[in-house]
Amino acid sequence: MVLQRIRQHVMVIKHNGIFDMQHLFHAMHDWFESSGYEFHERQAKHKVPSPAGSEEEYRWFAEMDITEYVKFTIAIFMHVWDLREIEVVKHGEKKTLTQGRILIEITPTLQLDWTERFGGSKFMQGLQDWFHKYIWKHEIEDLWWDELYYRSYKLHRVIKEALEFETKTNASEGRW
Repeated sequence: MVLQRIRQHVMVIKHNGIFDMQHLFHAMHDWFESSGYEFHERQAKHKVPSPAGSEEEYRWFAEMDITEYVKFTIAIFMHVWDLREIEVVKHGEKKTLTQGRILIEITPTLQLDWTERFGGSKFMQGLQDWFHKYIWKHEIEDLWWDELYYRSYKLHRVIKEALEFETKTNASEGRW
């Protein structure tokens, strides 16, 4: 049985400048922990530094069981180029920060029937399709997907705050 997955939106953050990479990682990890997600680091690559700086890639994965039928997953892909550590004076203190370019992609995915209740025969798969199309359509689109989207958008805001973007606000702050 193939899991039913609904992937509708990829959120992208790009930044070129000075940022605190350790603070970014801690902020993201803390958000996953406080939001109830089970967090996994799937991949971490560090490429040999060039004269411009080093290059790193990270793939993170977080999941949360909502019901016995619905699971939220959020995949994070981070790619950092021209990575160099620099010393700056911030608020009167010397700090070691990171200078470089970073790309962060947040991909929320709604997984349906992750316990494989409808697994097995073609009849059960047809029944599942019928339930999704006619019975649970509004719950899937208007409740579960919306909740996952707004949770992912909160993570998006946490990342912007950690990178110290000027646009830190979120129009949908009160949702989910």
